[in-house]
Amino acid sequence: MKFGFLGTTEFATVILQDLLDKNRRPLWVITKPDSIAGRGQKVRSSPVKQLALEHQIPIYQPSKIDKNFLDDFSRNSPHGSPQLILVVAYGLILPTEFLQLPSHDCINIHTSLLPRWRGAAPIERSIQAGDKEVGISLIEITKELDAGPIIMQKKFNLSMGDTAADIIPKLNQLSRDALNEYFNNPDAWQKQKQKEEEAIYAAKITKEEAQIDWSQDAFSIARTINAFNPYPGAYSWLGGNRIKLLKALPITNLDIGGEESSKTNQVGRIIYTMKSQLRVICGEGEVEILMLQFPGRSPINPLQIQGKSPLDTNEQFTNQTS
Repeated sequence: MKFGFLGTTEFATVILQDLLDKNRRPLWVITKPDSIAGRGQKVRSSPVKQLALEHQIPIYQPSKIDKNFLDDFSRNSPHGSPQLILVVAYGLILPTEFLQLPSHDCINIHTSLLPRWRGAAPIERSIQAGDKEVGISLIEITKELDAGPIIMQKKFNLSMGDTAADIIPKLNQLSRDALNEYFNNPDAWQKQKQKEEEAIYAAKITKEEAQIDWSQDAFSIARTINAFNPYPGAYSWLGGNRIKLLKALPITNLDIGGEESSKTNQVGRIIYTMKSQLRVICGEGEVEILMLQFPGRSPINPLQIQGKSPLDTNEQFTNQTS
């Protein structure tokens, strides 16, 4: 099947690489324009562009897909009309005229079980909300964001303590599996309309959200910590140091935490148990920190902390502006 590919991020690169490994080469790739980044103001190309260059795939990088681009693309493209267009984490709005280019379908892989968590941050919002299941949806693209008919879905159970970093490889594999099944028999699938009444929007993550509010309950705090690993990274302040919190579990049965946890309600206060567990008092319950990172250091677990850091019992995390 002749197809075009739109994508920008690492996730899109994983999908494109898998297609190439299976001898499914797109006619062309469309990715976002190069950006200027870093102190040296160096030009940075998207991961998808870098992969396309390696495989000598024609690349287009419009700042937006509008009438001018489409006219030029249709007039000058030597590659012929695609039967299919696959969009994976591209990042720009696609007009109706573009969606009408393929003779078969214009499809998208989305990392949630639609219609739940449409939008920019489905993985993080799934974990933050305490969803029991996560997965991917292969959908037909329509004008409305992530609202097209569902071609297929694949899912797995989300465990307590799973971070976004933990589940991304699983979601990548499900996405590869779904596309392989689709390409093997693209006409075999019955599309199902999404239930609009069940739609939830996954708002873009802001860095301001990443500062932990210890007055919240333990479940909310642990889920936020896990959801924001690897990006943007949940954090709190201790003695002027910004500490990244990378993995956590909620503790609600305070009897197993020793006498300290039953005697204080000071939110943000640090407690070490006899098992060398690192816990922090929350508005309700405690959070056990399983992985954290000090400025300029690598991530560590609690067994590596005591005697090597400013984290001592009775110290207290605080909120402040960076």
